[in-house]
Amino acid sequence: MKVKSLKDMVQEVAKQYEDTGHRFGLKKLRLKEEGPVKYESTWATLERICEDAAITAANVSASAAIAESRDACWGILSPTGEVICCSTGVIGHFPLPTLLIKWMTEHDYEIDPGIHPGDIFECNSPIAGVHANDIYDIVPIFWEKELVGWTFGSAHTLDVGALSPGSLNMASRDIFTDGLIITGEKIGEHDTLKKEYEIRVNQLTRMGFFWLLDTRARVAGCHIARRGLLELIERHGIEYYKEVIKEFVEDSRRYATARIKTQAVPGRMRRRSCKDISAEGKSTITKDQARNFILLSALEMNIDEDAKVNINFEGTSKWIPLGVNVGLPGVHAFLACVFCNVVGFEYHNTGSFGDLTIKEPPPGSFMNPYPVNPIAPYGSSWAVLWTYMSMGCEAFSRYFFSRGYVEEVLAGTSHMPGIEIGGKNLSGIYTTVVNVELVPGGMGARGVADGESTAWGANYAAADMGNCEGLETVTSFVWLARKFAVDGSGKGKYRGGLHLDSLYMIWPGEQGEWTLTDCGITNRVPHNNTMYGAYPPPVLKTMVGDGDAIKKRIDERKDVILTREDPRKPGMAKLGEGNHRAIEAPILVPETLSRYSIIEGDHGGGPGFGDPLERDPALVKADLDIDCTTADTARDIWGVVATFDKKAREWVVDDAATKQRRAEILAARKKQGVPFKAWWKKSRERVERKDMIEPVRRMFSESMGLSPAYAREVREFWGLTEDFNY
Repeated sequence: MKVKSLKDMVQEVAKQYEDTGHRFGLKKLRLKEEGPVKYESTWATLERICEDAAITAANVSASAAIAESRDACWGILSPTGEVICCSTGVIGHFPLPTLLIKWMTEHDYEIDPGIHPGDIFECNSPIAGVHANDIYDIVPIFWEKELVGWTFGSAHTLDVGALSPGSLNMASRDIFTDGLIITGEKIGEHDTLKKEYEIRVNQLTRMGFFWLLDTRARVAGCHIARRGLLELIERHGIEYYKEVIKEFVEDSRRYATARIKTQAVPGRMRRRSCKDISAEGKSTITKDQARNFILLSALEMNIDEDAKVNINFEGTSKWIPLGVNVGLPGVHAFLACVFCNVVGFEYHNTGSFGDLTIKEPPPGSFMNPYPVNPIAPYGSSWAVLWTYMSMGCEAFSRYFFSRGYVEEVLAGTSHMPGIEIGGKNLSGIYTTVVNVELVPGGMGARGVADGESTAWGANYAAADMGNCEGLETVTSFVWLARKFAVDGSGKGKYRGGLHLDSLYMIWPGEQGEWTLTDCGITNRVPHNNTMYGAYPPPVLKTMVGDGDAIKKRIDERKDVILTREDPRKPGMAKLGEGNHRAIEAPILVPETLSRYSIIEGDHGGGPGFGDPLERDPALVKADLDIDCTTADTARDIWGVVATFDKKAREWVVDDAATKQRRAEILAARKKQGVPFKAWWKKSRERVERKDMIEPVRRMFSESMGLSPAYAREVREFWGLTEDFNY
């Protein structure tokens, strides 16, 4: 009997799904029906195997990104690359080893360089990576000389030797300065890393020891998962294993599809958000980077009567000469975060996407630059993917709300700064570490309650922001404080979750260098991720305090926990004029900060839900009592009038004054409001005159040029001529 090649197997699996609409052509889950207990226990065993791999690997790594923030994931795949099961961690990682295996298959890796027991393959390039710092290792699993699956390990590495030190390299003009790129390379044989690979990593990165520790952690996790899987096969038999993994994927697909069919409605849902990048007048690498950009993030979902989801990105604007561009793997990564959080969360595997069709984003857009510009930089692609994660969660929430499932609503996700600080750590070793606090941000509001505070991120739905003391063994900075931010969440009937401000100090080195990038934050354009009348979270500003001024306060035994408190009265104002500044992201070229300088990182509150005037005054009082909002905000936004009772040490709501204040706000809204037709007519005149700032005009012009369908809708909506463009 002729053994099928891996390429033939991949093509066969794709055809089975295309012909039947079922993964692997499975119209019946025979093993689940005949032996449900064995079926469920096998799934539980796979979950345990993946989690054992993740926990052990985290202990192998000395990297803060793995050991504390768990920006990593391990899992098991079928021979043809479908993910069967994965660990906890950053869920956006799990679809990408699938892309790597399919790419390797297309390039005949079975023949050259060959796939053998003990091989180790690695990739962080745009063929199967979100950005260069997210590195993926895969290890084949053989049973009696037959390839029966793969294990994968993924993890964020703190430095890859890019132009800008650290994790989120936004400064690059092209991929050549994105760092050390590994493109599906066989980096190890016989379960051992190749010496030439280790030498290259040490020579071409700033912290090669961390890269290699992370690689050993990923590979160790892969080997632990492989061992557990082979024990499972020995216990249940290879034929049972081959069939049951297929059923797990199909079962997951059915679950996700059933969720959509029973809890959503058919129809079209469009989301738009603008991300601004303020680089004009700043130090950049090339002149074309030194301008202000606005990126139009466009997402459209269409759900048909069979619960099939079709997604397109018509209207997305052009790629830019900064490292925020995204390859197709990034599309799969953000969709994994969306689907696994709000749709297919019973199993985390390839089936979690249900019946999903993705239309390739417009070629040349920042979501798909490579068909037009094969060397586009991608070092900080999470800067835009964070926005897409939020839009995806909100889009599905609107579907669920339309069906009446208000408890399924999630108004979106918060955003976070990428504060990268380099210098000597406690051991006297140079390190450059991003603030790896993945989940100090606030959860988006629910349709029935406020969002959870400091306990959620769309990419990592677990309440674990990392242990400061553990992180400080690696970093060249220390934490002075973590504190709830004041008025940082989106305001609505239900507000977004509260978030933390973290205060970092440059220490123990004499100085540090820092850059500022981001995961989704904006500077001047509020996020358009909020639902049904709520206000979006405010834009984020990073505060910096001068080291000499801080040292003086220390010598005078004065307070140095200078967090924001009231946003209009930043704590750092106590340092005096000229000794503090508010920073707009990005800082592309590293700046030097002296010892004792402090940086305040604002991790972003969750978006709100519903009209703020419908908020229960008791909830506003509770926020006042824990100092996460101000009396002015309560009065002006929620229409709640309250005074502080010094004797009782609590806020007291004046019900009569609150009723009057809310009536005043409603009256002001009616006075300021205009009929839609009048607004449309006046706005159309502005559009015809192209009366807008240059970054906005360029954004719309690029979007219309890249997406004919979007251009047609713009012209139809505004009643413009067929040749109109911005």
